[in-house]
Amino acid sequence: EQSRLDFHEQAMRALCQLVDSLRGEPRATDTTETAVSAERADQPTDAPPADGATPEVPKAPEMPDTGDTGQNLLAFCSHHWRAVRHGLFGDFDSALEACEQAARHLEAARGLFVQADHCFQHALSLLARPLAADAERNRARLRQAEPSVERLRRWAARAPMNFAHKLLLVEAEQARVSASNGLAMQRMGEAILLARRHGHRHDEALACEREASLYRALGRDDVAELALRNAADAFGAWGATRKADDLKRRCRQPVGALPLDRRIGRHRVGAR
Repeated sequence: EQSRLDFHEQAMRALCQLVDSLRGEPRATDTTETAVSAERADQPTDAPPADGATPEVPKAPEMPDTGDTGQNLLAFCSHHWRAVRHGLFGDFDSALEACEQAARHLEAARGLFVQADHCFQHALSLLARPLAADAERNRARLRQAEPSVERLRRWAARAPMNFAHKLLLVEAEQARVSASNGLAMQRMGEAILLARRHGHRHDEALACEREASLYRALGRDDVAELALRNAADAFGAWGATRKADDLKRRCRQPVGALPLDRRIGRHRVGAR
């Protein structure tokens, strides 16, 4: 019984840490982990933290599958919220590890929306990591992600207002890993437009940040700068003020340095 109470507290703490990290309101007992995520957010998404720059984020304790659906759902949610948090701050290796821990308890989340969110997070965590020098490792990553992507395709066909933008974002990452940069730009732009149309501000913000990373890697710093500002705007509108401020600090140009026509309205370079 005490183990159950401890893990219930861990699941709630994971969710609270996610919210606190995004809003910039660290809890007194979680300042170390919140500070780690904030520091990682100041670094480019495709670059790993510099050696010695940040300590390791504490891992959530693993809970064995007891056959108790409620207990397993708590375990699933605890690991899933950690995965979301790591993903939003660009640490996709840690996000993937948390996704794999959550998957051990996935049966308890069958039929819940959080199951679909886990599917999306798993595919994104696999595909959004920096490209490997070995092409075979990149192909293996694509194969690993395909089952999750296929589920998203089925859900997007039935409920496009909830899943089509998520599918487009992971398809953009698939194209990036496959070195199909033109298709990656197109899919990324479509994902942003669709997420905005259906009011998914957090997914719009995440897609804008991934778009910035894509264009930065292609040497298009001007477009990347604008995408990063769009990400900051969307995160701010969602209420993630800490994350928005972190992105603004990563911008290399002051707002006034951007051409006027690029400061008015929201561009969509990905669809060109």
